Amino acid sequence: MFREDQVLLGWNTSRCIICLNEATLTLEHVIPRSLGGVLTARILCKPCNDALGHREEAQVKQDPAIKIAIEQIKSSLPDYLAREMTEGQDYFAKTPAGPVRGSIKNAVFKIKSGPRPDGSIVLSTGNGRDLIEKHLDKVGVDAEAIREKLRDFDMEPEDSSFPIDRGLRAVKWSVGAIQPTLDGRFLSDAVILKIAYEFLACVVGKAIYSDTPALIEARRALRGERSLSSKVRIEHLRGPKYDAFHGVAFQGNEPHAVIQIRLFGWLAFKVYFGGILINAPRLQYTHRLDRGADSWDKLPWR
Repeated sequence: MFREDQVLLGWNTSRCIICLNEATLTLEHVIPRSLGGVLTARILCKPCNDALGHREEAQVKQDPAIKIAIEQIKSSLPDYLAREMTEGQDYFAKTPAGPVRGSIKNAVFKIKSGPRPDGSIVLSTGNGRDLIEKHLDKVGVDAEAIREKLRDFDMEPEDSSFPIDRGLRAVKWSVGAIQPTLDGRFLSDAVILKIAYEFLACVVGKAIYSDTPALIEARRALRGERSLSSKVRIEHLRGPKYDAFHGVAFQGNEPHAVIQIRLFGWLAFKVYFGGILINAPRLQYTHRLDRGADSWDKLPWR
């Protein structure tokens, strides 16, 4: 699991910032925890937290741009964080018979079972052993002969064909380099809006509950009731390079309030809250994923 030394922001009201109801507020990660975010605040009620997490954040690592970013910076991360970043991700692996699809489970690439055009079935070695055992038992091979056949299979070198039964053979393919698949769901604008809106709450405090049209629209979008229109606008940008940090900043009024978000240094977004002017200094939060260090108020990536 991710480390538990979250950066906890103070919040002294009991109203959820999305539904505005009085409730026992739950801990919310401003930057998704699945991406290594540690900035937290008790600002959402449990229903809003659960709904937003299930609807939007659960798939955040499946975005192809996120997958590429993780691959670019994972060698600089602590081992535990690199494992968490890749856990559950889909990959293609090179084998002598062509690419096979699988996913990372407990830091190990696991092949996803499925038929091939020639009628053969791709299985992980563990599942292959189980299939061999079940087949031999079904055709009446005695237990000792099955154990011997499995021992022979275990000792068989990789990339060689091994006879199991008449008309049935197994190949223990070697698995080479793996690379992430790029067919996942794209990062939802709701995730970007969530980060920006929650950080804005940290900047303006109780003013986040106001009935300013842009804030009303943001809350409705985060509840899944409607899409964004002209009152809140998200601009998709790019940073200068991949880097092992996440950041969120109040950039000032341009001419209205702007929150900038950076994920892995490279993915950049500006969220414009139309009609909102904030009388506050620029404020930036940066979390270094490689060092686990957090900083405020410095502006190295404006």
